[in-house]
Amino acid sequence: MDPLESLVAPRISPWRKIPTTWLVAEKTLAELGNLRVRRTEKDFLLSGDVSISHCLSLFNHCSTGTNHNVEIDGNTLRSLRAKNITKLSHLGEWRWSVSDAKFTFIRRNALNTSRWSRAAKENLAKALNMLSSFDFTWLHNDDFSILYSREHRRKMAEDRIRQVAHVHRLDPIQTPDEPHFTWASDGSMIPAAAGILDKKSVTSAVVGPLSCVMKVEGVNANVLHGEIVGLIASTILSTNCSTDLPATIHSDHLNAIRIVNTILFDRSDLTKIRRVNGRSYYRWLLDLLRTHPYTSLSYVKAHTDSTCIPSVMNAAADHYASSAQHVTTNILPAPIPTFFMDKYTTHYRPLGWYEGNVRSLVETLLEVKLAKEVSKGLNLRMMPSIYENHPPPDYPYTRASSAYSAAVQLYARSGQLPVANTLCQRNKIPSPSCRLGCGTYHEDSHHIFTICPVYGKWRSAAAHEVHERTKRKLQEAGIPEADQRACLRAAKSLFSDDAAVWPLKCTAYYLGFLPKLDALLPPVSNLSYLPRERLLHHLAADWHLHAIRLAGRIYGDYQRRMARRYAPPPRR
Repeated sequence: MDPLESLVAPRISPWRKIPTTWLVAEKTLAELGNLRVRRTEKDFLLSGDVSISHCLSLFNHCSTGTNHNVEIDGNTLRSLRAKNITKLSHLGEWRWSVSDAKFTFIRRNALNTSRWSRAAKENLAKALNMLSSFDFTWLHNDDFSILYSREHRRKMAEDRIRQVAHVHRLDPIQTPDEPHFTWASDGSMIPAAAGILDKKSVTSAVVGPLSCVMKVEGVNANVLHGEIVGLIASTILSTNCSTDLPATIHSDHLNAIRIVNTILFDRSDLTKIRRVNGRSYYRWLLDLLRTHPYTSLSYVKAHTDSTCIPSVMNAAADHYASSAQHVTTNILPAPIPTFFMDKYTTHYRPLGWYEGNVRSLVETLLEVKLAKEVSKGLNLRMMPSIYENHPPPDYPYTRASSAYSAAVQLYARSGQLPVANTLCQRNKIPSPSCRLGCGTYHEDSHHIFTICPVYGKWRSAAAHEVHERTKRKLQEAGIPEADQRACLRAAKSLFSDDAAVWPLKCTAYYLGFLPKLDALLPPVSNLSYLPRERLLHHLAADWHLHAIRLAGRIYGDYQRRMARRYAPPPRR
C-alpha cells in the first residue's frame, strides 16, 4: 500500500534523511484535507499482492468499536510466515459479489494443510476469519476502476464510447460523394470563465456517421477537456465504422490540433505534453491516431457563415454540445483515462483527478482555507460567501488613479477605521459616542455609513439613483413588473438595514458586499440563461460602483471633519 494514501499513518523514524520540502508538502496536504497524491493503478489489490501484516494493521485500526471477535497477534503472523504465507494471494483473492454489491475475499482451495500442526491450522483459521470480516473499502474506497489493469480499463472506456453513440441515437450527418468519412467535434463549458474551484458543466459532442454527446466528470475539467474528448470519441467511432477508409476529424480548437499534429509529424515522444493540463487525454488521442494512421485531424474556423461541409458539421457539433448543457442530468459521462495518467496523480475529492498546475491548486485552496478562518471572526465582516458572488468591476481597483475605495474596504473589513468606538477601546479618546453631534452613544463603522443622520441625504440620493437605474435596466430587459418588486426593494434598501434583503439583517455596502441578486430576480420565461446572467452582472457592477462611491464620499467627509476637530490651534 502507498504511504500517501494509507489509512494508517506511516511512522518514519529517520526524519533527518527526508528533505525539508517533503515535510512541508506533506504537512500542507494534510491541512488541506481532501487533497491527495494518489496512485492510478492498483490492480495489485485484487490480485492479492498485499502484505497480510499490513491488512492486520488496517483491521486493528479500522475495526475498533465493531463486533469482530478476531484475535491475531505476532505469533499468528510468524506462524504463517514460517509456511511462506506473507501475502493475500497465498490465501485467496478479492472478487466482486453481485449479490452483496461489494468485494469479498475468496479463499484459495489449493492450500495443502495436511502436514500442518494444530497450532498452525488454528493460526490459519484466525487469518481467514479476519479476512472474511475485512472490509475492502479499508484498502480502497474511491474509484474502483483503477483496481483493474490499464489495458482492461482502456478497452472498457472505448467500448463505453461506442455504446453511448448507439444509445443516444442522434441523427447522423452523412457526407455524400465523399471518398472518406468526415467527422466534427466540439466542446462547451458553462460558465465560460470558471476558475479552478468554481462549479462548472463541460459537455462534448461528436457528429458524423455516428453522433453522440457526453459530459466530462470526475476530473477538474475545462473546455479543453470537452474538445479533446470529442476528438477521442470521433477517432474511436471512425475506426468502428471502417478501418480501411480514411477519416478526417474537424475541430475548432486550434491549440489541440497543433499539439497533436506536431507530435505525430515529428515522431517525437510525449515529453512535450508531460506538464499539459489534460495530458492523459492527449496520450489517449495520440495512441489512437498512431494505431489508426488513416485518421487525421483538421482545423476549421468556428462560428462562420461558410456552407462548406467542415463548417456545417462544426456548427452542428457546437449546437449539440451547447444544447446538452440544458439536459446534463440525462447525458452519460465520458470515461476518465486513468489508464494514461501518471503513476501518481493529484486528486482533490470535490473535483476529481487534477492534471493541471498543482501549485495553483494548492495556493487557491490555501486562500479559501484562510478566508474561511478569517470569516469566522471580525463580526462576520470577512464572510463573502453569504453575499453576491459576481466579481466587482475592474476599473476602480486596477485602473483608477486612486485606490481610495479599496483602502476604505480594507480598513472597514479589518475593523481598523479610526472611529470613536475603536479609538476608545485603544484608550485614544475617553468616549465612544458619535463625534458628529447626532447624540448616539456608540460610533462604529456601521453607524457612520448607515445610521448617522449627518449623511442621511447622501444615502437617500444614492439609493434613489440606484433604484431608478435598476428600474430602467429591468424594463429594458423585458422583466414583468411583478418580478421587479424584490429587486427594486433591494436597490432602495442598498444603503440601509433591511432584514428581508441583507443576510445578516444589516447593510454591508461599505464593505464592498451586495445582497444575492439571483434570489431577487426569479427566472423569467422570456429571458434565457445568458441574457439573465448578463443582466445580473450589469446590476451587480452598477450597485457595486454606487456603493463604493458613497462609502468613499462619506468617509472622506468624515476624515475632513475629524481633521478640523483635532487640528492644533493656529499660532499667533
